[in-house]
Amino acid sequence: MIELARRLQRERYRFLNLTFHSPSLRAGYTPFVRTKQDEQRFWETIRQFLRFTRASGIEAVKLSDAMVG
Repeated sequence: MIELARRLQRERYRFLNLTFHSPSLRAGYTPFVRTKQDEQRFWETIRQFLRFTRASGIEAVKLSDAMVG
């Protein structure tokens, strides 16, 4: 995720959108997070990405504020 975000920054994309299905936050509800170890790894990936965005000056905005029209 971090490498993709860096690439999008280099290509001057204005917005990044992080989404996931909430069942992925707990082991056993999706094929992506099957075990407790998968769950811990998923949470750590999110933490690392959020640390990266903060350090990179990427600010969080509401979707309605990101609408271009």
